[in-house]
Amino acid sequence: VLHLRTRPAARAGVRYIPPVACASYSPCAIYGACPRVGCCCRHRSLSARHASVTPPSVNVAPEAAPRLSLRVRCVQARGSMSAQRWLLAALVVGLCAVVLRRVTLPARCEPPLANVLNGAVDDALAARVLDLAQRAVREKPEWVGERNFGVGSKGEGGHRVVHLKHAALAQPAFLQEIWLLSRRADAWGVTTSRRLPLRCMELIEYSSVENHSLGYHHDGDSFLTVSVLLSTPGVDFDGGRLELKRPRLKTARGTASCAESHTARARGVLAWRGWEWHRVAPVTRGVRRVLVIEWWAPAHAAEEGSTSFERGGDSLAGLREALSRDPSSLLLREGVDIYAKVQHNGASGA
Repeated sequence: VLHLRTRPAARAGVRYIPPVACASYSPCAIYGACPRVGCCCRHRSLSARHASVTPPSVNVAPEAAPRLSLRVRCVQARGSMSAQRWLLAALVVGLCAVVLRRVTLPARCEPPLANVLNGAVDDALAARVLDLAQRAVREKPEWVGERNFGVGSKGEGGHRVVHLKHAALAQPAFLQEIWLLSRRADAWGVTTSRRLPLRCMELIEYSSVENHSLGYHHDGDSFLTVSVLLSTPGVDFDGGRLELKRPRLKTARGTASCAESHTARARGVLAWRGWEWHRVAPVTRGVRRVLVIEWWAPAHAAEEGSTSFERGGDSLAGLREALSRDPSSLLLREGVDIYAKVQHNGASGA
């Protein structure tokens, strides 16, 4: 806002800038003398800032010219104030969103709960797996069944399974190829050059009509679980994402939770450590077909050749070996405590 103040001139020929010349300029820029926060001043003269366009000046006659001076008062325009308020409101909303996200959402998993290798399986290996499953269905119908388990399994559809463990053990070259693939997917260093005991190998199908999903569960003392996707997402099926979580993750501040969700491309591999909670979300269309392999703790080496085609159980020795690989797992700690108490009570009862 420009205020004109008239007073007698001390000397003739005073040069001043008329108010009309300020129409296209910021008033505070005329003399650049306003230090207030939010003012438009940049402590530069008008001619320095707008050298290309010089506002007109007037030479006042000596005998009759009063001394006119411009008193500049810096104010904030309504539009500028409104913009600042909107900016402040946006910053407050953004800060609240960040705080709410940190409070309500699971923490980031470190290390990751799962590892994805897309395109890791060629068509030849996939064809061998499917051929092995078809032969098992024809020759060993007892190896085929349906299962439904996990937390909230009553609301899930389960899946169809073909047990392939014994068929794989009978083909050492095929089993070695699967082992090398599993080692590539191991992001936690739980495997070594020496092959771990094979706990199970299963061809699993999830259908949108029935057997469409599985509830949250874990694989106990399996050092590594590997899932090979034999179907094409978006073509053969929709849905069926793998979801993992650690309900209680040990952190510097105590315990927290973390979660992940993954899907692999066709011929892709998903791998995770057996003691991580995981589930398969519902398949909404088509059929999702995967080969699942579990590599057991070394303590179960003698059980690999069991005549049973069913998946073997956990053991105290196996859980302790798993805990040595992941000391931060509270699930394994609880498992070791429970198995130790059961073993102790059994010995006392005997």
